[in-house]
Amino acid sequence: MRILDGPVYDSSPQPSPGQRPPHAHWAQQADDWSTGQQPPVFPAAPPPPQPPRKKSRGGLIVTLSVIAGLAIAGGLVVYVMDSGDSEPTTVTETTTEPGRPAKKDATLKGCSVDESTKIPTAVVNITNNSSSTSNYAVDVVFVDEEGKSVTKGVAKVDGVDQGQSADHSVRGQQAVEGTVTCEVAYVTRWAQ
Repeated sequence: MRILDGPVYDSSPQPSPGQRPPHAHWAQQADDWSTGQQPPVFPAAPPPPQPPRKKSRGGLIVTLSVIAGLAIAGGLVVYVMDSGDSEPTTVTETTTEPGRPAKKDATLKGCSVDESTKIPTAVVNITNNSSSTSNYAVDVVFVDEEGKSVTKGVAKVDGVDQGQSADHSVRGQQAVEGTVTCEVAYVTRWAQ
């Protein structure tokens, strides 16, 4: 191997005046373009890819807010319905007509437990003894053999005409074991 000292020169022959350089075809193309021939057309490069669009999370936030609100409301309803003593409550009443007690409008007709679901059901007869069409809410407590409240249920009945009566079912909120009895715990009546 030979090592050269000093500057390195291009030893290729240089064209004389009027001759084309070693890469003459480049110069030929430049001459062709000057005579009206169009330069070659190359396909355009595709545009750069666009960044992905950000997804809006507004719908997700609204949906989750609604679900959270419903969960809180449902929890409050369960808490209110389940709060209280485990002992049966005494029958109380409210009415908008003094002298005509609402508790006399609700009579317990039957109490049973569904064999497959173990959910208790009470049948309550409501007779409107007031002087006008009324709405009712009747709370029923289901009591086990030891006298403890095991579940409860509510019947809401709208538009019972004066002097009319009808039977309504009240289902317990949860399954029970063994035999239960039913008690009307609370009656509310208000004019329609």
